[in-house]
Amino acid sequence: MAASVSQSLKNAQTLKGQMVWTAAPAGKTVRYVVFTVDGGARWQENIAPYRYQGDQGYLDTTKLKDGSHKFQVDATFADGSGVRSTVTCTVANTAPVPPPTPTPPPDTGTIQWRGDFETGDLHQWHGVQAFKPERIAVVTDHLRQGKYAARFVIEAADESVFASPLHPGNSQRSQLSNENPKVRYDEGDEHWWAFSWMNDKAFQLSPNGWNIIGLAFHNTGSTGQGNVDFRVTGADLTMVVHYGADPLKPTTKPFKAHAFDKGVWHDYILHILWSTDPKKGLIEAWCDGKRFAPLTHTPTLYAGQGTYVKAGLYRHVDHTTRQVAYGDGFRRGDSYGAVVKDFATGWQSTPPA
Repeated sequence: MAASVSQSLKNAQTLKGQMVWTAAPAGKTVRYVVFTVDGGARWQENIAPYRYQGDQGYLDTTKLKDGSHKFQVDATFADGSGVRSTVTCTVANTAPVPPPTPTPPPDTGTIQWRGDFETGDLHQWHGVQAFKPERIAVVTDHLRQGKYAARFVIEAADESVFASPLHPGNSQRSQLSNENPKVRYDEGDEHWWAFSWMNDKAFQLSPNGWNIIGLAFHNTGSTGQGNVDFRVTGADLTMVVHYGADPLKPTTKPFKAHAFDKGVWHDYILHILWSTDPKKGLIEAWCDGKRFAPLTHTPTLYAGQGTYVKAGLYRHVDHTTRQVAYGDGFRRGDSYGAVVKDFATGWQSTPPA
């Protein structure tokens, strides 16, 4: 019988921990067996059974680096001849690092209403309040998102329409009024709002008094200041909260949004809980990804009234100036995540501090 040697380790075997490693020479009288790892002799055994590290020994693979290694046994016989067996095995003692647990996506919530003009018309809104209906038009040439936006215009010669007893005959407006179908927000209702707004480069402020632009909320009574609006105060655009027992003589709480400008799109998010209770009502707001109104507990409703949404231009009458502005992406949702995802850039997935 021809001389041979085999070993207990098998080619392509995966090794870990302590392994029994033996050699089985045959065909001739054995003088000794040498066990070699990666070309370096590790153990010589002179007496059968030919086991690495002796009769109770083990190959401790933890002392080898994880990866591929060559394991060789050489049997030398009494006549000086020898035979060899070599296998390549993989040492794998380090547990594979589990893949990181994927971060759950932020709660994107639900959009509850859109007034973003992506229907190609004004039908998402209940009504138009302007001297002429064409003062508010859906356009495709001044866009913040999607395919459509709205242009709001007040001409110098426009007469007062939809005037309240607070401003009888001394106001001009170009506004969209209420969701379609009409919705009223009452005590305890909580919403997140978002919209984009740009004043035309030729926009002219009324020099005679107040100028309200963009998103607004009006009380459900017949007169008085709205609940929340954006108005130009000096050189700034300011968000103002109005509340109290008498809408004609409200308490106001202003928050500067940014310097008033023209020809620049701005993106806004508002979080409002409607309440007459100063401990329950709240408002906070962001512009272009930065917070400008900290979470503030305050009344947001007048006693015994609800509120509804509006959008556009509303100003003290002025028969010398013309106003043009653009609005886009008006929407209401149940969370920050619901309304923020439509903004293309500049916003993080959770409310900025």
